[in-house]
Amino acid sequence: MAGDSILQFGERRPGIRYRVRPGSYAVVLDGAGGVALIYEDDEWGLPGGGKESSETPEETLQREVREECGCTARIVRSLGQAVEFTKSSSGEPLEVHGHYFLAEFVGAATVSWHPFFRAQSLLVRRSQAWAIRSAVGT
Repeated sequence: MAGDSILQFGERRPGIRYRVRPGSYAVVLDGAGGVALIYEDDEWGLPGGGKESSETPEETLQREVREECGCTARIVRSLGQAVEFTKSSSGEPLEVHGHYFLAEFVGAATVSWHPFFRAQSLLVRRSQAWAIRSAVGT
């Protein structure tokens, strides 16, 4: 999927000023049908987050996984990219430019594991649900 066109979720609404937020996110599977999620700012999401300065997408993912999960990640492969028009937990309009990776945790991770279908239903961001489906091939 890497190199394919960038998917879009949601719509850019005229007259709304969106803050562009590049980021990287990991889909981590446990081999028993579970997906790793984190709970932050009153919502469930994939491990990952916003890019800082001159980080590459892979460096962003590594830093975010360390900060959020307390371990490192081994990137298995890219799942692709997506843009999502959404809002932050404070209501700020965001244009999230996400890089999504299938990854494995290296070391013990502080996350919640959820069955595949439940994980998708817990996520607020549709692009993250798409990434889970892409990782498991459905």
